[in-house]
Amino acid sequence: MTIPDEPKVLVLLETQQHWVKQSIAQNDELLRELFKVLHPKFAEADIKRDNGSIEIIPRKGTKGHRPAPKVLALLDASPTEIDPAIATCIALQQLELAAGLDPQNAKPLSQQIETAIAQSEQWRQQIKQTLDRLETAPSSSIIAIGF
Repeated sequence: MTIPDEPKVLVLLETQQHWVKQSIAQNDELLRELFKVLHPKFAEADIKRDNGSIEIIPRKGTKGHRPAPKVLALLDASPTEIDPAIATCIALQQLELAAGLDPQNAKPLSQQIETAIAQSEQWRQQIKQTLDRLETAPSSSIIAIGF
């Protein structure tokens, strides 16, 4: 004894045609669940029914994830800075070109150089912590805005 096949309904998904069991095709949530396996965007898709066929239309939106406006405002407001050791090195090079460097005129700069090295080390540690956090963060498929 064979079990009769359940009737199927034509479902259009972008440019593809899929035959889906009628019991699934009648329920919008089941359809979304079925097709979100292909891509997560179909989990929120619009479903249009017309003359016995069904069309699944992904909702238009932004590509990827947009950070909260507050985060963008904080990033925009933050000052652009150069590593203190690099800034001090550039200043020393300019001084050397302008006046020359010898032990006598370099001695007063030694405290400034030590401070810049210490600040640079703090920066290095903060950058390392940030990179470590990024490395252990869960991955996410996000397309950057503008790509």
